[in-house]
Amino acid sequence: MLTDFKQLPSSARIWIYQANQALNSEQIAAMQTDWETFLQTWQAHKQDLKAAVKCFYNRFWVVGVDENLNAASGCSIDKQVNFVKFLEQKYQISLLDRSQIAFLHQEQIFTIPFQELERAIQAGIITPETYVFNNSLTQKQELEKNWIQTVENSWLKRYFATA
Repeated sequence: MLTDFKQLPSSARIWIYQANQALNSEQIAAMQTDWETFLQTWQAHKQDLKAAVKCFYNRFWVVGVDENLNAASGCSIDKQVNFVKFLEQKYQISLLDRSQIAFLHQEQIFTIPFQELERAIQAGIITPETYVFNNSLTQKQELEKNWIQTVENSWLKRYFATA
């Protein structure tokens, strides 16, 4: 059962999918339609899931489920991941690559492969004040408060200490 992302409670469970490139308005509109079609029939144990999706920064798809109605199950999550793989093939993009870390600088998003992180810190590309996206969040309230953090307040600070 499809709902508006704004209507999801702050306790809603979320998944964040980061595209490997900025999406244009046509791609976003087409993918939004695909997502909505999927979410209208998405179920867990034959029970409808109250779900929503929203694209942020032309780069991130955030899917949310109001688990006060019905909780997502392992099988329903597998269906979601398989749907994301379908989107990757259809639109020739990557949405499941967790090795790319996204940063925000002057309203521009850039990514750095995890294995290049220390080099980027040493080169001054990443500083303690650089903003980073934390895509491991699991609740909408976290998205609203802690999705974008400075490096010094994120999980990346431990790499900075060794730079």
